[in-house]
Amino acid sequence: MYALLVIEDDDDIRDNICDILELSKYRVISAANGREGLELAKQQTPDLILSDVQMPEMDGYDLLAEIRQDPRLTIIPFIFLTSLADRQDLRQGMLKGADDYLTKPLNREELLEAISAQLSKKAKVDQHYQEVAQNIAQNIAQEQLDRLLYFDTLTQLPNRLALREHLDKVIAETLPLSPIPILLIDIDRFAMINDSRGEEFGDILLQVIAQRIIDTVHEDDTICRLSGDEFAIILSTSNPKAEADNVAKSLLESFATPFVVGMTEVYVTASIGISLYPKDANGIMQRANLALQEAKRRGGNCYQFFDEAQIRMPLSLELQTDLHHALDNQEFELHYQPQVNIATGEMFGSESLIRWNHSSEGTVSPMKFIPIAESNGSIIEIGEWVLKTACQQVKAAQKLIYHNAIQNAGTDLQNLNVPSLKVSVNLSGRQFQQQNLNKRILDILEETSFDPQYLELEITETTVVHNIDASLAKLMELKAIGVKLSIDDFGTGFSSLAYIKKFPLDTLKIDRCFVQHIDTDAQNRAIAKAIITMAKSLDFKTVAEGVETQGELKVLQDLGCDSIQGYYYSRPLPFDRFCTFITDGKRL
Repeated sequence: MYALLVIEDDDDIRDNICDILELSKYRVISAANGREGLELAKQQTPDLILSDVQMPEMDGYDLLAEIRQDPRLTIIPFIFLTSLADRQDLRQGMLKGADDYLTKPLNREELLEAISAQLSKKAKVDQHYQEVAQNIAQNIAQEQLDRLLYFDTLTQLPNRLALREHLDKVIAETLPLSPIPILLIDIDRFAMINDSRGEEFGDILLQVIAQRIIDTVHEDDTICRLSGDEFAIILSTSNPKAEADNVAKSLLESFATPFVVGMTEVYVTASIGISLYPKDANGIMQRANLALQEAKRRGGNCYQFFDEAQIRMPLSLELQTDLHHALDNQEFELHYQPQVNIATGEMFGSESLIRWNHSSEGTVSPMKFIPIAESNGSIIEIGEWVLKTACQQVKAAQKLIYHNAIQNAGTDLQNLNVPSLKVSVNLSGRQFQQQNLNKRILDILEETSFDPQYLELEITETTVVHNIDASLAKLMELKAIGVKLSIDDFGTGFSSLAYIKKFPLDTLKIDRCFVQHIDTDAQNRAIAKAIITMAKSLDFKTVAEGVETQGELKVLQDLGCDSIQGYYYSRPLPFDRFCTFITDGKRL
């Protein structure tokens, strides 16, 4: 009977997983945090480990790092269970040595299939180790075992474990404050090649790519294959910054020549992340990975040095802890970015945007703390606070507009014209998946006496396409409440007419990446035109985000966009300044 270690700080989730595994005839060991899980792993040496990422005492990434450093535990299959689903989060887990990555809420069949696949792989490895051990009399068992542990079987390059040990050795031998150049290389869109040509073709291509990298760098440099289509290089040089720059350029130039697999020529590009500091293995790999993600965001086929001025580090462990107390400490506030009708020039609504004013760190970007809140579940409570606060404050703003209208009308109250004011509130993916979401929204609307027709809920494309049928049912339920619905960041996800026309939407928000320089960028203009045309055909309104210049506004007017938000009209404003903005009655 296989022994499985489950590490999860949420009691309900942990108990549910344990029940599933015990019913499937596994022996289950469980722990409520990473530190406890590490001790159990060392004591009982389980056959497989399943672990959450965000946990007290020790998070999943640090736990995995400790597991992979212990020779007795390093080959135990390790599966992350988490709500994080962004590619960067997946890569961070894989970079540290995870074997698989399952997102919550868990599907029973998917969980059991993943476990079965990893145990099957482990059984083959264990069998191979036993065969190697039988040859100990011939004095080759240890050499074969080391080869399995420290080298990638496909490319014959050193693997992740070898990289870690070599990096630790280089750090120990290098003078303090001396940079250690490491390059992470990821093949752009490699998954498409595997999908179209098959994994066997992809494996041969990886071997050819590995040889191309070997031919490009110096003999003293250390090349490793980490996993999948990712490689790492530790440079041996007396001029780290310049040499890293030269090697990165040479690699990209070498990739310009097609790779030959059988009789087929294949053109691929690569993204490269480079880090020189700090002097610890985890830190330097993390920074190289962040630089790699930045190169990816820039379109690939380029390299990027880690630069703290441009690339922000993830939220520190201390700030992650503080996030749990931010609501109680009243450290959150809402800002409102006005939305204006292009045709009339009048403001009709705003988007509510959360801000975290940390007591010692100052303002913490939502780009940092929202993914953490998503992963640890606190986004539910934070999201409800945002919805309730937005309804309360916009209700007060509506009263302000009404009183201003009365004052301006004088004695002519029969022709009183009171502009409406709606508010858009973002729903996270985790909120959208709540079973009782409708009830929670209805309770808040009733508590704040807020008219649902003035509330618009913004959901991202990636959230609604996760399960089309379930999303459609949930959207229909929300629509029945009387609220408005919009798709946020439209164009950056799947953008398929086949699904979008099914949904009971009111608005498509055009992502700012298609709005920037739309007056000079023909491609962005074409994309925006296609979105606006499609929206009109489906009777949806359009809001362009991130409008910053008169030129961008003019193109959007010509294309027939309904409304905009962005710095050209107004930056996001705290509530008191938002009320002043309303009173001033600024027009476009």
